[in-house]
Amino acid sequence: MKLNLSAMLIALCTTSILTLSACSTSTQSQTTSDKPLTSVKTQKIDLSQYQYQREMCQKITEKEVIDCQQQGGKLQRAGLMGCYTCIVEYADGGKTCSDSSECQGDCLNYDDFISTGKINQTGQCAKDNSPFGCYQVIEKGVAKYALCVD
Repeated sequence: MKLNLSAMLIALCTTSILTLSACSTSTQSQTTSDKPLTSVKTQKIDLSQYQYQREMCQKITEKEVIDCQQQGGKLQRAGLMGCYTCIVEYADGGKTCSDSSECQGDCLNYDDFISTGKINQTGQCAKDNSPFGCYQVIEKGVAKYALCVD
């Protein structure tokens, strides 16, 4: 049985938006950007660029900025809450795989979800370490759980 990923995403997004808008108490306009933030290349790190945080998000520390840079990542707002997250892109992202051992990250199916337990399946190596989005894990050629993370 295949699940329609588009219909599932639309339903999930609509529900999430309605739930979040009903809980909003802020009258201040807040926007998020999908653009990655550029890091300061000097010895002293200017944390002010990361201080736009919603109440539920932790403030970014200088150590987190440095750790992210050392991993080759970029701090980006991610997920519905728009918290800063260190996103590291993988060189093999998009490569066909049947197990995560063949990838820098996980082996994932982004298309229509396959019945759990179905064998001889392939996916694509994850493009980055972001946990957000809808995907299905493929391990040893077997379709595992499907998941949507906001």
